[in-house]
Amino acid sequence: MTFIIEKIENNNGCFTVIKNSKTGEYLKISNDWGGTVVSSALNLCGKLYEVISPDQDEDFIKNPLFRGRMLFPFNDRIPDAQYTFGGKTLKLPSNIDDGSAIHGLIYKMKLEEVERIISDNSASVTLFASLLEDGNSGYPFNVELKITYTLLAGSFKIDFNIYNGGQSDAPYALGWHPYFTTDNSAAIYGEFSSYVDVDDELLPTGENIDVKDSPYDFSKGWQVKDRDLDLGFVVTDGITTLKTADYNLIIDQDNEFFPYTQMYIPDDKKSVAIEPITAATNSFNIPSLGLRIIPPGDSESGSVRIIISQL
Repeated sequence: MTFIIEKIENNNGCFTVIKNSKTGEYLKISNDWGGTVVSSALNLCGKLYEVISPDQDEDFIKNPLFRGRMLFPFNDRIPDAQYTFGGKTLKLPSNIDDGSAIHGLIYKMKLEEVERIISDNSASVTLFASLLEDGNSGYPFNVELKITYTLLAGSFKIDFNIYNGGQSDAPYALGWHPYFTTDNSAAIYGEFSSYVDVDDELLPTGENIDVKDSPYDFSKGWQVKDRDLDLGFVVTDGITTLKTADYNLIIDQDNEFFPYTQMYIPDDKKSVAIEPITAATNSFNIPSLGLRIIPPGDSESGSVRIIISQL
């Protein structure tokens, strides 16, 4: 059979690896660290390309840049780790030095494998996370998340399903924090209507600014090399393309589920984070920036696909 699924363990925990034994393509996922997409290689014209830029093994658990992490039930930063919902002020655990909460609660949770499927054309694994109404996390809502990872020829897909098993409305935001490999010629292409205006601390002001005639118009290509970027964008068609010297990498996000993309270039300039997100930073305090409210018994879903293609 062309597609196989393996479990491996090392000092960093348990991992699931979905492989195409014919092409060498693979998708590596961390079960023990919130379903992190650790690394991936995709095939183009008989050659493998490492499209995900991973942490070094010794940095994986510390993960200072949240490489590949799943961000849920909130993404990016909530200042002072505090928000108000349903007339109550709730306090999240702070996980950075300034007292903020960043990138949700599941990134360090062990997820349960609940399904695996292998066919002639693909293989997939589904992981499950449950956030219970324990009252201690600052998120007192019984919300469940299923993440399905599917490897196909020349691409992989991630499907998300959120279910509210509680008795009250639940707020949420969800994101994925991949870092894609770049080179000296890398450029980002995409159609965005606006970017999220931020203050000096990179917190949204609540306003969006038209990208036209701004420094952040990606429609004709935006060179990555030697530039800084840490900003959220409102998507149009949900397609962002990273063009390198050897291939195009297409990030195709469900633009109804993921109406925003956050982009960040780390200091080493060897990769770029192009993050599908359901809401902009601090949406728990500025709901107009995409905060979702899911009623009891309801579910919501969306997906993102990563595709390698010729230039």
